[in-house]
Amino acid sequence: MFFHSGEYTIFLWVFILPFILLGQAMHTVEVGAPPGARRPDLDADLDADLVDPAPAPAPARTAATRERMAAAKSAQLEALRAKHAAKSDEFDDHAPSTPA
Repeated sequence: MFFHSGEYTIFLWVFILPFILLGQAMHTVEVGAPPGARRPDLDADLDADLVDPAPAPAPARTAATRERMAAAKSAQLEALRAKHAAKSDEFDDHAPSTPA
């Protein structure tokens, strides 16, 4: 129907490569344990977690820390405002871009 004459070359890799790739994919997949099965190495970790309590949570920030952080943010904001004002002054020296 499509090809009426000519010579065709089919390489052997066309048939072999899919099986090689499938074998590599199956080799890299880890098979998990059936549902409900327990692994001994995980059971030891679970038992250790029950014996050793979790570490205490980090203390909340103090008022002094919050004030220092607010002061740092204010300083950054002021620096940005000064930078923006300096750039705005640069553009004010030029003629207006649109006629009035």
